[in-house]
Amino acid sequence: MRNQATLNAASIRIDHTFNSRISLFARYNDAPSQETNRGAGGESLNTVEPTTVNTQTLTAGLTMQLTANMLNTLRGNYSTQYSALTDRMDTSTGLSRCLLP
Repeated sequence: MRNQATLNAASIRIDHTFNSRISLFARYNDAPSQETNRGAGGESLNTVEPTTVNTQTLTAGLTMQLTANMLNTLRGNYSTQYSALTDRMDTSTGLSRCLLP
């Protein structure tokens, strides 16, 4: 088994102009990824370490023209990230871990 990694990312953005003075945008991003490492961190080659990281973000902005010479802009962002790391023994290679006293 080789070390493997995948990263998929999807993003969508919506822009809307309500009138000549007010506009809004919103953007959503989803980026799940997985990685599997054999022998990570100096472990033996029969130790497999799968890692999952999922990141999601939502960003929005509102722009208002208050006067001919003055703009007001409001922006916000919400982000969340989930991560999981586990170690497991892989016996499919015929390798086994030996602990000495």
